[in-house]
Amino acid sequence: MSKPKSVEAVLLGSGYRGYYTFGKYALQHPDQLQYVAVAEPDERLRERFAREHDIDSERCFQSWEDL
Repeated sequence: MSKPKSVEAVLLGSGYRGYYTFGKYALQHPDQLQYVAVAEPDERLRERFAREHDIDSERCFQSWEDL
């Protein structure tokens, strides 16, 4: 039996909960969860999350509507 593939997800909001809870979980368990895009109105928070999760700039959005 093959090993299950990790879930690819988009993070909506990379504030405290998104960054420290969901984001850190993904970094600690890359075999289970991997973020492939982020939507966050605060540019600083958006860039920080993207940098840590190796998300390309074209997958970073200011809002969920832009996503």
